[in-house]
Amino acid sequence: MEKIEELLKLLNGISYKEWQAIEQGVNNEFKRLANKNTLVVKESVQKNIVLELLV
Repeated sequence: MEKIEELLKLLNGISYKEWQAIEQGVNNEFKRLANKNTLVVKESVQKNIVLELLV
């Protein structure tokens, strides 16, 4: 529960566009973990979120 509260504090004040990019990155990571057939590192997830925000 403490981690969830910390995460919510970090998300406070972000824009809708930022939220969409984060949501997409998190969803893709969960799909990857569910399939376990693609290798993606944390840095790649972060890079994809940042790239989405730059569009």
